Amino acid sequence: MIRAVQAATRRLHGTLTLFVALALAPVLLGWALVTAIGGVEKRSLPRDDPATTLILVTLDGVRPRELLHGADPSLAPDRADEPVMPFLTRSLAPLGGFIAGDGRFGTGTPFATSMPSYHAMFTGRMTTCLTNECREPRGEGLLSRLVDLAPGSVAVFATWTRLCFGLPAERLANISVCGRDQAFAYLRRHGAAADVEGNADAMIFRAALSRLRLDPPSFLYIALDESDGVGHSGVYPAYLGVLARYDGYLRALWSEMQAMRARGLKPVLVVTTDHGRGDGAEWTGHGFTIPASREGWLLAVGHGIAAQGRAAGTRHRSLFDVRPTVEHLLGLVPRRSLWGGVMTELLAYRG
Repeated sequence: MIRAVQAATRRLHGTLTLFVALALAPVLLGWALVTAIGGVEKRSLPRDDPATTLILVTLDGVRPRELLHGADPSLAPDRADEPVMPFLTRSLAPLGGFIAGDGRFGTGTPFATSMPSYHAMFTGRMTTCLTNECREPRGEGLLSRLVDLAPGSVAVFATWTRLCFGLPAERLANISVCGRDQAFAYLRRHGAAADVEGNADAMIFRAALSRLRLDPPSFLYIALDESDGVGHSGVYPAYLGVLARYDGYLRALWSEMQAMRARGLKPVLVVTTDHGRGDGAEWTGHGFTIPASREGWLLAVGHGIAAQGRAAGTRHRSLFDVRPTVEHLLGLVPRRSLWGGVMTELLAYRG
């Protein structure tokens, strides 16, 4: 009986997904054409001085408003425009390149929903993913390519366990730490301090930092998620508190990067979000019906990145550009795509 119900549920879900896909097909086609026009860059040569470790951090559902202007006075009058992530905006950004808001960086896809955005980021192209229930995309993605090239040099630490099923699950099986419980087990296994009362983000970050200190991989992905959950709750002071905690995490990463540089390594840090949030009363939400939530941001700092603060260039960038840029920084020839290209405006070396 249970299996019959499960089968019926799967069929219903598949039917609904197909219906939504057909209904949105014209929108997707139009969006793809708009983002592709003028978007094909020349095939980039691999860097002759690649990063030894690239750290990619995603902060789920963090809109550019707080990064660019500080606390929203309409939501926290007593903290109007107070810096929320001062280390990121005042210390890291001037040392690297920062693209945010004003139509300069977006989700790429029209959905402003997590899993479609992560698919865009790691494939560099549009996929058929419409909801957070998607499994891994077809074809080669950034993670599968890196794992195939050097399996032991890739590490994934994600708070949202569902994300690990939406990426190349089989290839990630032995290199990923997904969710609070796995992070706690990882820390105990490696003799690091693990607070059983700690929240999932804190546990995941501690585990990722431990890996970076013990054995820096070529590619380290840290996906933090609490910001989106707290944002949906509508408690703005709590949202600001999460962002302040993330700022501290970035400070810790930067400190470790300096220690790595002292050992002759060449680390680079890329930080971005999967989607933004609405404005005003819509700040708690995101998605297809909230255009403001398609606004995002990206910071890059470290080896090979030009110290220029707000990145020069007028071209609109999106999550589609993350994969080819990461490949370029790691010394690989980026996979060609109609949607994404290397963000050359961030680079000190322009290949």
